[in-house]
Amino acid sequence: MKQQRVLSALPASTSANTPAEGTKVPPADRILMDPGHKARKNPSDNAGLGFQAVGPALRTMQLNIKGLSAAKRHIIQSLAEIHHINVICLQETHVNDHKSDRLTISGFDIISNTLHAKHGRATYVRSDVSDAARVSSSPCCDVIRVGGYHIANVYKPPTEHWNNTNLPLVLPHPAVLVGDFNSHHSDWGYQEADLNGESLQEWALNSDYLLLQDAKQRGTFHPARWQRD
Repeated sequence: MKQQRVLSALPASTSANTPAEGTKVPPADRILMDPGHKARKNPSDNAGLGFQAVGPALRTMQLNIKGLSAAKRHIIQSLAEIHHINVICLQETHVNDHKSDRLTISGFDIISNTLHAKHGRATYVRSDVSDAARVSSSPCCDVIRVGGYHIANVYKPPTEHWNNTNLPLVLPHPAVLVGDFNSHHSDWGYQEADLNGESLQEWALNSDYLLLQDAKQRGTFHPARWQRD
């Protein structure tokens, strides 16, 4: 699956009300289809006003960071503030010790992290979001829960292969899996599949997961060595 994909439950142009300082708030419970209107407390009052009641809604940012430096943490924090991000999922943090300042992102609490000098994952939730907890960790996946959502932060190193021991768990609905899967398949934009892509695609079909991918979007990883997306 393509790297550095950002998934958002809300339109990019939608802004959220800023809670009072120190206030813990649950995730939003509506998707705003028309920013010109305001949500009503009674869902039936929103009929015809451009709102769709869908239960808890989250904005998730996902990025293969290729090493989490202080400068990159500052950029991530700025992007998260601009786009009202609730959850940040990072891969390849390249952090192998417990020095908290190497993982800190202002305004976010780290809920789960896997330390590794060459790989590593870190999952954050905005500090004013309540009811967030770590659920589990496996060789290629960290799972957290935010409200009723399960969110999986996935990273499979290129040298490893998907098998029955490292494929992500099938999570309770609703669930979102994001990350760097290092797997090629035509279903998500590659010209041809590799063995990892075929294994992942079969697992997703059997697990009833839906792929979120826009074939018209350019790839988001452009290595200088390959000179292509």
